[in-house]
Amino acid sequence: MSTISQQIRTAVRVFDAVSAVQRWQAGALGAATAVSAMIIIALGGYLAAALGGGFGGLLAMLFTLTGALVFFYGVFAVGIYLMREVQTGAVPTVREAVLAALATGHRQILFFLLIFVGILALVLVLALLLFICKIPVLGPVLFLIVHPVATLIFGVVFFALTFVVYPLTAPAFWAGNTIAQAVAKLWAIARQNLLQVMIYELVLYFVLGIVVFCSFMIFFSGFGLTTGMAASILRQAAETGADYNSAAGFGSAPGGPGMLGMLLAGASGLKPAYSGVMGFTGGLLGALALVLPTLVAIKGIAITYFDAAADVDASEIEARLNKAGGEMKQKLDAAASHPQAPVAQAEQVAADPVATSAASCPSCHAPVGAADGFCGECGHKLR
Repeated sequence: MSTISQQIRTAVRVFDAVSAVQRWQAGALGAATAVSAMIIIALGGYLAAALGGGFGGLLAMLFTLTGALVFFYGVFAVGIYLMREVQTGAVPTVREAVLAALATGHRQILFFLLIFVGILALVLVLALLLFICKIPVLGPVLFLIVHPVATLIFGVVFFALTFVVYPLTAPAFWAGNTIAQAVAKLWAIARQNLLQVMIYELVLYFVLGIVVFCSFMIFFSGFGLTTGMAASILRQAAETGADYNSAAGFGSAPGGPGMLGMLLAGASGLKPAYSGVMGFTGGLLGALALVLPTLVAIKGIAITYFDAAADVDASEIEARLNKAGGEMKQKLDAAASHPQAPVAQAEQVAADPVATSAASCPSCHAPVGAADGFCGECGHKLR
């Protein structure tokens, strides 16, 4: 573990995240993923509106889920692409990154499901304790303990989620770790290098602020000038009364112009066709303006994780997790391999009640032998 001054000096490595803007392959992959996801979700919404009813709603949910998965795996592939560069100094092909994402992306989904289940369990335990605190006399005394302890526990949990789990979980899986390895690494980082992670993240926020400012400065300055000139020049076309909507196909629909087209038309005096084009290109350019900050953020957290995990020993924690998982698996396998044992025992009891009961006559309770067919005292039939 390095000193605070060393951690501050090494944090300048986060500025290397800016080099991610040169990786146009990663940017193209991320942009294509985002566009594909939006098209899938929009198509689901269109089909839901056209079909209507419960089936339409179900179809919209399926398309939305599909679009979300496409976006997730695309971003995961971009993360693998940039993480390989941080790890080795060389970048993989886009195909390799996509295949690796499809093979390992489910680990992050399962991990966050486990996190959700864990937080839900904590909330349920707290709710149960608070209900117990409603008991007269004893309740306030118990609440005196429950309230501060629960406050500290949830505070630590949310602190860890904010600074370790949420930002570093994805790079842990981008690096190729299994779920047990990722949990062990994150736990070790939280115990040993938490301050280093926080310093790196603060530097990354500063770098991102600069990148976002420059990116949107370019976008908004150019968009503002172009839009202003378009509103001044193309307004004449609107005043001629010529209908460009049907020719261009933008901003109009069977029910009238789109919402964005109406807003821009009202503000600039343009026909909905022009305002529709303006809204579409503005949204597209705005999305592209987010690509560069996203690449910088992904490489920045990859650098943060790589440096924080470089000098931590998580082998002991990983061994404990693997041991606990192995023991649980053995118990489940044992339960699954002997499901008929209780039934067989019950059948044996039903078939031979004397052998499994006390060695006495059920009528007079006199001692009898296991091979006796009748009681020697009262003559009761034993079999």
